[in-house]
Amino acid sequence: GEITVLQLAARLKQADSSQKKLTLTRLASAPVPFTVLSLVSNPTNENLLAVCGLKDCHVLTFNSSGGVQEQLVLQPQLEAANYIIKPVWLPGSQTQLAVVTADSVKIYELSEDALSPAYYFLVPSGKIRDVTFVHAKDGSVFLILMSSAGHVYFQQLCNESSARHGSFYVTTIMEVRHPEVRDAGGSLAGGRG
Repeated sequence: GEITVLQLAARLKQADSSQKKLTLTRLASAPVPFTVLSLVSNPTNENLLAVCGLKDCHVLTFNSSGGVQEQLVLQPQLEAANYIIKPVWLPGSQTQLAVVTADSVKIYELSEDALSPAYYFLVPSGKIRDVTFVHAKDGSVFLILMSSAGHVYFQQLCNESSARHGSFYVTTIMEVRHPEVRDAGGSLAGGRG
Protein backbone atom coordinates (compact mmCIF):
# COMPACT_ATOMS: atom_id res chain seq x y z
CA GLY A 1 0.00 0.00 0.00
CA GLU A 2 2.99 2.32 -0.13
CA ILE A 3 5.90 3.07 -2.47
CA THR A 4 9.10 4.19 -0.73
CA VAL A 5 11.95 5.86 -2.60
CA LEU A 6 15.39 5.15 -1.15
CA GLN A 7 18.71 6.71 -2.06
CA LEU A 8 21.34 4.17 -3.08
CA ALA A 9 23.97 6.56 -4.44
CA ALA A 10 25.77 7.06 -1.10
CA ARG A 11 25.84 3.31 -0.41
CA LEU A 12 27.17 2.47 -3.86
CA LYS A 13 30.03 4.97 -3.44
CA GLN A 14 31.21 3.52 -0.11
CA ALA A 15 34.70 2.07 -0.34
CA ASP A 16 34.15 -0.43 2.46
CA SER A 17 31.30 -2.68 1.41
CA SER A 18 32.17 -5.35 3.98
CA GLN A 19 29.87 -3.79 6.58
CA LYS A 20 26.88 -5.96 7.30
CA LYS A 21 24.62 -3.04 8.20
CA LEU A 22 22.87 -1.41 5.25
CA THR A 23 21.68 2.13 5.87
CA LEU A 24 19.64 3.78 3.13
CA THR A 25 18.30 7.33 3.10
CA ARG A 26 14.55 7.55 2.64
CA LEU A 27 13.76 10.25 0.10
CA ALA A 28 9.97 10.00 -0.10
CA SER A 29 6.99 7.71 0.10
CA ALA A 30 3.66 7.63 -1.69
CA PRO A 31 0.59 5.76 -0.48
CA VAL A 32 -1.38 3.73 -3.03
CA PRO A 33 -4.82 2.30 -2.21
CA PHE A 34 -4.04 -1.28 -3.27
CA THR A 35 -1.50 -4.06 -2.84
CA VAL A 36 1.38 -3.41 -5.23
CA LEU A 37 2.15 -6.38 -7.49
CA SER A 38 4.31 -4.78 -10.18
CA LEU A 39 6.49 -1.71 -10.70
CA VAL A 40 7.83 -0.63 -14.09
CA SER A 41 9.94 2.47 -14.60
CA ASN A 42 9.88 4.29 -17.91
CA PRO A 43 13.22 3.71 -19.69
CA THR A 44 12.81 7.02 -21.55
CA ASN A 45 11.99 9.09 -18.47
CA GLU A 46 13.30 7.89 -15.09
CA ASN A 47 10.84 10.19 -13.29
CA LEU A 48 7.84 8.03 -14.33
CA LEU A 49 6.89 4.81 -12.55
CA ALA A 50 3.87 2.60 -13.36
CA VAL A 51 2.54 0.88 -10.22
CA CYS A 52 -0.06 -1.88 -10.57
CA GLY A 53 -2.14 -4.16 -8.38
CA LEU A 54 -4.67 -6.77 -9.50
CA LYS A 55 -7.21 -4.22 -10.79
CA ASP A 56 -5.52 -0.82 -10.32
CA CYS A 57 -2.79 1.10 -12.13
CA HIS A 58 -1.27 4.42 -11.08
CA VAL A 59 1.53 6.36 -12.72
CA LEU A 60 3.76 8.24 -10.29
CA THR A 61 5.80 11.23 -11.42
CA PHE A 62 8.84 11.98 -9.25
CA ASN A 63 10.55 15.35 -8.88
CA SER A 64 14.33 15.81 -8.96
CA SER A 65 14.65 15.30 -5.20
CA GLY A 66 12.86 11.93 -5.30
CA GLY A 67 9.47 13.08 -4.01
CA VAL A 68 6.18 12.23 -5.70
CA GLN A 69 5.10 15.22 -7.74
CA GLU A 70 1.96 13.71 -9.26
CA GLN A 71 -0.08 10.49 -9.07
CA LEU A 72 -2.15 9.72 -12.16
CA VAL A 73 -4.91 7.12 -11.73
CA LEU A 74 -5.76 4.99 -14.76
CA GLN A 75 -9.23 3.52 -15.13
CA PRO A 76 -8.78 0.05 -16.72
CA GLN A 77 -12.42 -0.93 -15.90
CA LEU A 78 -11.84 -4.66 -15.62
CA GLU A 79 -14.44 -7.41 -15.45
CA ALA A 80 -14.65 -9.44 -12.22
CA ALA A 81 -12.56 -12.39 -13.48
CA ASN A 82 -9.99 -10.22 -15.28
CA TYR A 83 -6.80 -8.88 -13.70
CA ILE A 84 -3.67 -6.92 -14.64
CA ILE A 85 -0.76 -9.09 -15.75
CA LYS A 86 1.69 -6.20 -16.14
CA PRO A 87 2.18 -2.66 -17.37
CA VAL A 88 4.52 -2.04 -20.34
CA TRP A 89 5.92 1.31 -21.42
CA LEU A 90 6.02 1.52 -25.21
CA PRO A 91 9.61 1.70 -26.47
CA GLY A 92 10.88 5.23 -26.96
CA SER A 93 7.78 6.84 -25.48
CA GLN A 94 7.48 8.90 -22.32
CA THR A 95 3.68 8.92 -22.40
CA GLN A 96 2.37 5.65 -23.85
CA LEU A 97 1.64 2.89 -21.34
CA ALA A 98 0.07 -0.50 -22.09
CA VAL A 99 -1.93 -2.23 -19.36
CA VAL A 100 -1.88 -5.95 -20.16
CA THR A 101 -4.65 -8.12 -18.75
CA ALA A 102 -5.68 -11.71 -19.43
CA ASP A 103 -8.47 -10.44 -21.71
CA SER A 104 -7.12 -7.26 -23.33
CA VAL A 105 -4.28 -4.86 -23.97
CA LYS A 106 -5.22 -1.22 -23.39
CA ILE A 107 -2.69 1.39 -24.46
CA TYR A 108 -3.05 4.80 -22.87
CA GLU A 109 -1.64 8.04 -24.24
CA LEU A 110 -1.12 9.66 -20.85
CA SER A 111 -0.50 13.14 -22.27
CA GLU A 112 -4.05 13.12 -23.66
CA ASP A 113 -6.32 10.85 -21.62
CA ALA A 114 -6.00 8.62 -18.53
CA LEU A 115 -9.62 7.43 -18.68
CA SER A 116 -10.00 6.11 -22.23
CA PRO A 117 -7.34 4.04 -23.96
CA ALA A 118 -5.92 5.09 -27.33
CA TYR A 119 -5.84 1.38 -28.32
CA TYR A 120 -7.97 -1.47 -27.00
CA PHE A 121 -6.87 -4.88 -28.30
CA LEU A 122 -8.60 -8.24 -27.80
CA VAL A 123 -7.83 -11.77 -29.01
CA PRO A 124 -10.52 -13.89 -30.71
CA SER A 125 -9.98 -16.90 -28.43
CA GLY A 126 -7.99 -17.88 -25.36
CA LYS A 127 -6.28 -15.59 -22.88
CA ILE A 128 -3.38 -13.18 -23.24
CA ARG A 129 -0.15 -14.46 -21.68
CA ASP A 130 2.40 -11.80 -22.64
CA VAL A 131 3.03 -8.86 -24.97
CA THR A 132 5.89 -6.79 -26.28
CA PHE A 133 6.24 -3.95 -28.75
CA VAL A 134 8.56 -3.65 -31.74
CA HIS A 135 9.63 -0.63 -33.77
CA ALA A 136 9.92 -1.32 -37.50
CA LYS A 137 12.59 0.39 -39.63
CA ASP A 138 9.95 2.73 -41.10
CA GLY A 139 9.07 3.99 -37.59
CA SER A 140 5.80 2.08 -37.20
CA VAL A 141 5.11 0.24 -33.95
CA PHE A 142 3.76 -3.31 -33.72
CA LEU A 143 2.14 -5.16 -30.84
CA ILE A 144 3.38 -8.76 -30.54
CA LEU A 145 1.07 -10.89 -28.38
CA MET A 146 1.20 -14.49 -27.16
CA SER A 147 -2.07 -16.25 -26.35
CA SER A 148 -2.84 -19.15 -24.05
CA ALA A 149 -3.26 -21.35 -27.15
CA GLY A 150 0.40 -20.72 -28.04
CA HIS A 151 -0.34 -18.47 -31.01
CA VAL A 152 1.75 -15.36 -31.59
CA TYR A 153 -0.35 -12.49 -32.93
CA PHE A 154 0.85 -9.16 -34.28
CA GLN A 155 -0.83 -5.86 -35.08
CA GLN A 156 0.41 -2.45 -36.17
CA LEU A 157 -0.59 0.50 -34.01
CA CYS A 158 -2.32 2.75 -36.53
CA ASN A 159 -5.49 4.79 -37.01
CA GLU A 160 -7.46 1.74 -38.20
CA SER A 161 -6.64 -0.24 -35.04
CA SER A 162 -7.13 2.66 -32.60
CA ALA A 163 -9.81 2.70 -29.92
CA ARG A 164 -11.58 5.57 -31.71
CA HIS A 165 -13.39 2.79 -33.55
CA GLY A 166 -13.97 0.70 -30.39
CA SER A 167 -12.18 -2.48 -29.37
CA PHE A 168 -10.03 -4.15 -32.04
CA TYR A 169 -9.58 -7.91 -32.43
CA VAL A 170 -6.00 -8.91 -33.24
CA THR A 171 -6.32 -11.76 -35.72
CA THR A 172 -3.05 -11.84 -37.67
CA ILE A 173 -1.06 -14.87 -36.53
CA MET A 174 2.69 -15.02 -36.96
CA GLU A 175 3.71 -18.29 -38.57
CA VAL A 176 6.08 -20.25 -36.33
CA ARG A 177 8.08 -22.81 -38.28
CA HIS A 178 10.02 -25.15 -36.04
CA PRO A 179 10.13 -28.97 -36.10
CA GLU A 180 9.28 -29.26 -32.39
CA VAL A 181 6.35 -26.82 -32.48
CA ARG A 182 3.20 -28.60 -33.62
CA ASP A 183 -0.46 -27.67 -33.72
CA ALA A 184 -2.48 -30.14 -31.64
CA GLY A 185 -6.19 -29.51 -31.30
CA GLY A 186 -5.86 -25.78 -32.10
CA SER A 187 -3.03 -25.14 -29.66
CA LEU A 188 0.60 -24.65 -30.61
CA ALA A 189 3.02 -26.66 -28.47
CA GLY A 190 0.14 -27.64 -26.23
CA GLY A 191 -0.61 -23.99 -25.43
CA ARG A 192 2.37 -23.70 -23.09
CA GLY A 193 3.02 -20.10 -24.13
